[in-house]
Amino acid sequence: EALEQKLARFQQRTGTEIAVLIVPKLPLRSIERFSRKVAQTWQIGHDTGDGVLLSVALAERQMRIEVGRELEQVLTDPTCDRILAETIKPHFKRQEFFTGIDLGVDQMLTFIAPEAAVQQRLRQQSTPPHKMPPHSARTRLDPAAWARWPTPLPPPRHRW
Repeated sequence: EALEQKLARFQQRTGTEIAVLIVPKLPLRSIERFSRKVAQTWQIGHDTGDGVLLSVALAERQMRIEVGRELEQVLTDPTCDRILAETIKPHFKRQEFFTGIDLGVDQMLTFIAPEAAVQQRLRQQSTPPHKMPPHSARTRLDPAAWARWPTPLPPPRHRW
């Protein structure tokens, strides 16, 4: 319940929708296809394209972070891989599922919050899309968030 409240407050404050889905077994062979299908069906972030879905398949021991198009510059594939491999996976190995998910979501929020604040201000100003500054000019990331991961990225491993 605390995680739901955290995500609801974040969505209310920033407009960015984040969802967590835990399934006992994947109905499809690929967690990538399954996550994409769920994100489209649930219409996560459908109004603005700034939604995120964390999917966990327990039987297959797989996990994935599906990111909406507006957040792809902030939550890149390497960033998501690091969150999965270095934050969530170690807790899952110790059967601490809630802790892993909670800490992983916290890291996602750290990256998303600055961009979401900028996006919300732009929506409130009702700036037409053709007059908006390029994405790189709107992105304001916290350097401390990047400093936590100075080492080269390991190959993606989405299993625990």
